[in-house]
Amino acid sequence: MWNIIKRLNRERYEPHIALLKDGGALADEVRAAGVPLHILPFTVAPRPLWNLGARLAGSARKIRPLSFTLWHSFHYSDDYTEGLIAALCGARWLYSKKNMFWGTNAWRIRTELAWGIPAQNPAMLEECFSSRWLRRKVMVVERGVDTDKYQPGGTPRLGLRARLGIAADVPVIGCVAILSARKGHPTIIRALAQVPRAHLLCAGPVIEPDYAAGLVTLARELGVADRVHFLGNVEDVAGLLAELDVFVFPTRSEGTGVALLEAMACGVASVGSAAPGPADVIVDGVSGLTCPVDEPEPWARALTRLVEAPALRLKLGAAGRQRIVDQYSIWREVREHEALYERVLAAPPLRFA
Repeated sequence: MWNIIKRLNRERYEPHIALLKDGGALADEVRAAGVPLHILPFTVAPRPLWNLGARLAGSARKIRPLSFTLWHSFHYSDDYTEGLIAALCGARWLYSKKNMFWGTNAWRIRTELAWGIPAQNPAMLEECFSSRWLRRKVMVVERGVDTDKYQPGGTPRLGLRARLGIAADVPVIGCVAILSARKGHPTIIRALAQVPRAHLLCAGPVIEPDYAAGLVTLARELGVADRVHFLGNVEDVAGLLAELDVFVFPTRSEGTGVALLEAMACGVASVGSAAPGPADVIVDGVSGLTCPVDEPEPWARALTRLVEAPALRLKLGAAGRQRIVDQYSIWREVREHEALYERVLAAPPLRFA
């Protein structure tokens, strides 16, 4: 969201950022850029219901003096109290649909409260917003990346090959994703067992400890523990991508997958799952390869094909880079968000007939 905010048209918008708690490099960057940063209670627990109204009103009293016109919620949860607080503050509230989760009453309430919804892939229109009543609020706004920051020819400044003892002629495959079950790491570890010599670098924080421990156990059981490296959270993703021969994104469920966009923008030959999001980004066989979700055999074949064919990697990497420049730049995402904001601002004050 910060990548969008700092590129908004300042003649039209005066952006503010609200966080639930302070701290971290992002907060420092926001302050250094001169964008007002507020620590505010913009959500409350939805239960108990008997005092929900009072708690919503209490939060609204703290936020209302800021006189927000548009309120854009940018997180993954199905929390709907933020929309209620925004309404009490007189703001027109939007939320970004960033994942494929759906079906709970909380998601439905959240959607009813929204004035606009940027959805991150076209499949969401059918799977989440199939009714005309809901779809009128939705605009597909796929993610974008900074193609100046992420570009081919980056410096391998992390020195991972040297640190991990990987020889220069050994293929290195990388995955950037949180360690969570929906990211599909077991598929790629099982595939790696069928790709001799190649090493797998898994970058991403542990979100589900039992799942992360299971990945270590799986690598050991398959005899590839010495070729699977868990790096934890890596801040310098561009530096990591500069050391890869192939990027993999075996997610089981995704909005778009910014890590995939970043890898393709860097010209790294990429393999993504044939799931909504990655399958929209990659033109199979042209700008990368796609493989079925949770099926290690096709992944093993795709990886073998790529590690054995440097010319193919270069071809797919160049086409992937062009695909991102043409369709997934951060400036395109900013323009589409601004178009949705204008649509919301132009809507009549009374939303319900």
